Amino acid sequence: MKIAQNSDITISGAAYEDTRNEIFIADNNNGISNGEMHIFDAANGLHKSTIQLGGRNPVRFVFKY
Repeated sequence: MKIAQNSDITISGAAYEDTRNEIFIADNNNGISNGEMHIFDAANGLHKSTIQLGGRNPVRFVFKY
């Protein structure tokens, strides 16, 4: 699975969630502003959504079931 990297995303972490078949990318925005979580469909690599996070350097994800 390949996801096209765009220059606006500074990857500081990544995780795969197999139940929903999604890839989560942590973006630290170069430490300038709060981070973001980008969600991609693992089946086709399409970007599904972006969620703003509190904190400047997100690196880990936890999945709660």
